[in-house]
Amino acid sequence: MKITGVYGIQNTVTREFESGTTVGDLKKNADLRAALGFSDNVQVYVNGVVAGDEFVIGPGNIVAFEDQAGRKA
Repeated sequence: MKITGVYGIQNTVTREFESGTTVGDLKKNADLRAALGFSDNVQVYVNGVVAGDEFVIGPGNIVAFEDQAGRKA
């Protein structure tokens, strides 16, 4: 299944992943990390909603990675 990852304003990549892939799997994926350039300290949003590491990603979902330090209080 295809998942689109977004980090920052200009970093977007679409990759093929296995069904049942979780947010935690994406955070640890070396290819995705290298393509987008995000660090260990990120908050993850799936289709605009905060998602924990155990959240299972669906086909076509947009996953946004945001630095914890970049979040507004």
